[in-house]
Amino acid sequence: MSNNYKHDHYQYLNIIEHGKTLEIKLNRPDKLNAINMDMLEELWLVFSALNYDEDTRVIIISGEGKAFCAGLDLEGPLAEGANLNNKQRMHIQKRLSRLLKLIYELPQATIAIANGAACGFGLGIMCACDLRYGDESMKANAAFIRLGFTGCDMGVSYFLPRIIGSTAANEMMLTGRFYDAQKLLLNGFLADVVTREKLEETALAAATDMLRNTPMGLRLTKEGIRVNSNAQSLEAALALEDRQQILSGYSSDQMTALMAFLSKSEPEFKDD
Repeated sequence: MSNNYKHDHYQYLNIIEHGKTLEIKLNRPDKLNAINMDMLEELWLVFSALNYDEDTRVIIISGEGKAFCAGLDLEGPLAEGANLNNKQRMHIQKRLSRLLKLIYELPQATIAIANGAACGFGLGIMCACDLRYGDESMKANAAFIRLGFTGCDMGVSYFLPRIIGSTAANEMMLTGRFYDAQKLLLNGFLADVVTREKLEETALAAATDMLRNTPMGLRLTKEGIRVNSNAQSLEAALALEDRQQILSGYSSDQMTALMAFLSKSEPEFKDD
């Protein structure tokens, strides 16, 4: 599939290529990167294309300015529920929630890096990613319940218990409280807390380590983690792992990786 989407002009997104890693920056800094309808449609375009992009192997999602994403734009059409009929409301709700499903099911490894607020939909984006880093200013909450809705939205009631455990997740969703970066690190939501200046560097370092693995091995590991998070039994999980190992062993890059490991050199993969 053509990668022209990487070079298109977007009003509310910045796309930055770092070799095989693609960084997608939410770009409404004056609104703390709150989601409006136009940004939502741009995100759908980019992530739909990434689903078929075999060149990009790692994705970083970040935000411009002082926040990662403050949730939905409460001054735009997304907040005008009273003026919409039930069909329109359901369309918008599903458009938002299915975007997070799309991110979660991407074949690429995904990393979210956040400074400032990650609220509501912003929390959902971070939950849908495989790995998360924050700086000292980061804070997150399940904002939905504070707005008169439920605390269960945007996949958060599915993701959070799996990431931080049911007790911590229940507290977060039932209270709507803000949690700072250190609390989120302690709960296992964040892999690390670093300075704002080192956020991107930290994510790129993780991406570099991922890219030292074979393209097939990385994708099958991502798939295995996602599928086995819902495995019905140990036997089912082992069956998938057996399949993945056999498939990755057929890759022309597997021997390249083994020889590079034994010789302590950098591998050069044909599939790249």
